[in-house]
Amino acid sequence: MLRFPNFFPELFVRSHYILSRKIFKQAFIKMNILKLFFEEPTKEFNVREIVRLLKISPATASKESKRLVKENLLKKREERLLKLYKADLESYPEFQMYVTRTCP
Repeated sequence: MLRFPNFFPELFVRSHYILSRKIFKQAFIKMNILKLFFEEPTKEFNVREIVRLLKISPATASKESKRLVKENLLKKREERLLKLYKADLESYPEFQMYVTRTCP
């Protein structure tokens, strides 16, 4: 019979808790970024604006914005040295319907 040290269950619970907090934090940040873009679908934001408005780190804002571009939720456009992001309403008609109902 295999015996684990007494700290093993504690260690497992703690590591599981830390992992689940990290996953939910990422989902929460992603949801807030999407909310920002789809509340103002015609406006373009750069990473610094996202950082300032959502109070997250620049690295997190950049990484999540790139992920959302890969998922076709955002469009990316480069102007000089700025990378500008905008909601991609053409690939998601349900978002477009929501925006047309709520925005005059």
